[in-house]
Amino acid sequence: MTSNVSNSTAFNPNVTKVIYRSLRMVGAYNADGTPTAEQVEDAMDVLNCMLKAWQIDGFLWLKSIFQMSLVANQYYYAIGPAGTAKFWPALTTLVQRPTRVWNLRRKTSSGYEIPLGMTGDPISRSEYMQLPNKTTPGTVVQAYYDPQLVNGMLYVWPCPSAGVTDSIMGDCDRSIQDMLEEDNTFDVPQEWIDPITFCLAERLWFEYPGNSAEYQLLAQRAIMAKENILSYNRENTSTTLGVQ
Repeated sequence: MTSNVSNSTAFNPNVTKVIYRSLRMVGAYNADGTPTAEQVEDAMDVLNCMLKAWQIDGFLWLKSIFQMSLVANQYYYAIGPAGTAKFWPALTTLVQRPTRVWNLRRKTSSGYEIPLGMTGDPISRSEYMQLPNKTTPGTVVQAYYDPQLVNGMLYVWPCPSAGVTDSIMGDCDRSIQDMLEEDNTFDVPQEWIDPITFCLAERLWFEYPGNSAEYQLLAQRAIMAKENILSYNRENTSTTLGVQ
């Protein structure tokens, strides 16, 4: 028996196709027509708002590693457009403001990575504020991260001393890239395209209200689509239980 498979797994429709489909779901235009430019623009705004809201779900594909050099006598560092933190290992792309950082460690010039604190997690704002003199020079052992708006701010303690050659490495949740042009493809895995389509349609429904029963079906389908993906959005690791 012969097969005629495509041998392609690169399916990733552009944002226009997804928006068109979502608009059709809510009856914004007839299947044999096209939506207006205003409808597409409005849907693009709703889509970007939705994707930004989803960033706090902690998707696996948004988890990245960053690295930045410590500077003598500097105890705070911007992570974002005004900073120097870059994605590891290439260290060529500037990190935009992370929504969260963890697993922080000090990397020595010899390559050793030493966790900050007991676990590598940043300390809280109140814990950082209770630390003694923020400008005291020494070897960095703690850090506090403040997400802010455009640039996140990482505060280290003690302040790096003169001649420092260490850097800070850490894990972070990066931002989802914006959808700006109609031919943009999504900064998400392929399996997220269908949930995005249904969830966008559910949000657009309020601008094209119709039968309430139909909305309930759409809302349920959108919830199920996202929950199904979220349930899969976890690391495939084993758990070992100790016996006492």
